[in-house]
Amino acid sequence: MAFSFPSSFTIKPNLVEPSVRHFLDNILYQNYLYRSQWTNFIMNFFLMIVFLSAVIIFFIYKYKNRLTRSEIEQREKEKLQKTLMTIKNYKIEKMQEQQGIISGMPNWKNEYESIIQSQQFYR
Repeated sequence: MAFSFPSSFTIKPNLVEPSVRHFLDNILYQNYLYRSQWTNFIMNFFLMIVFLSAVIIFFIYKYKNRLTRSEIEQREKEKLQKTLMTIKNYKIEKMQEQQGIISGMPNWKNEYESIIQSQQFYR
């Protein structure tokens, strides 16, 4: 008969020494740190490139679409002509109002005249 230990005395074998386990843990941790540093660096570099390219494209767009001196002068002339036309139209309206009435008094219609002018028979 073979000798056997009771179940409470079973010894589990150590297949890996504690110093090797510590060594492997440190190597894996250093590898994790190295990988995370490079991943962060690459992501930051990529985001910087995207941001700078967006800013450069925006400035190029603004530079290409800016007005030349002749276009600016043309717009200023158009604004000036528009302002002068409104002033001229206002003066013409005032002159027509003044010439319509010799006395310069405002027009006033009483109810009787408005009723007569609204009916088709008296026109």
